[in-house]
Amino acid sequence: MGPAIQDCAVGLLRKREFGFLGSLIGDASIVALSEAVHGVAEPLRFRNGLLEYLAWEKGFSAIAIESGVLEGRTIDDYVQGGPAT
Repeated sequence: MGPAIQDCAVGLLRKREFGFLGSLIGDASIVALSEAVHGVAEPLRFRNGLLEYLAWEKGFSAIAIESGVLEGRTIDDYVQGGPAT
């Protein structure tokens, strides 16, 4: 599958999985999400998919995530131009 087709497929999957939230979110500039359970893969996959939907489909450009100090520093290093780890 070529990159353009793959990007289109990912976009369609994203809309199918999270598109129902579009009407709930509307024109909101802030969306809050809480995690009921920590350290479990499924809620993290949902959160990451939702954040991707918010960025690509709803135009969100800022994300705040609760994390540990080490994870926060790793992300900050990356955002500041450091290597992805």
